[in-house]
Amino acid sequence: MSPEPQLIARVVQRLKALADENRIGLILQLKRGPANVTQLTRALGIAQASVSKHLSVLRQVGIVGVRRVGNQAVYSIRDESIFELCQSVCNGVMRFIEQEHAALKPRARVVHRSNNHPDREASRCRSRRSHRLNSTV
Repeated sequence: MSPEPQLIARVVQRLKALADENRIGLILQLKRGPANVTQLTRALGIAQASVSKHLSVLRQVGIVGVRRVGNQAVYSIRDESIFELCQSVCNGVMRFIEQEHAALKPRARVVHRSNNHPDREASRCRSRRSHRLNSTV
């Protein structure tokens, strides 16, 4: 049984909302606890208008919630499962980087060896010497 198209569309919306460094920064900041726009602006070092825009996107997809405290809007994480998703993605990225690194190591050794091979160095010297001799003749 395949997921409903509406569910898939909502999943896509949520993933798109996460596809921004500033929004991830807001989520990580709000993981520490509720905060208002001024606090989030200071913490992230981005313009207040940008913070408000990003919070709006995160609210629309249900990741962030807002409540009024006096004349302040205080934002908090509404769906804590977002942290599991972020951790899972981070773990996957780390595994991928480690695999890439492991795959490149043997190639790097081969390139390093071939660049420092004594026969290769000797042939370079011979060719430079013969080039100098030919140019003086």
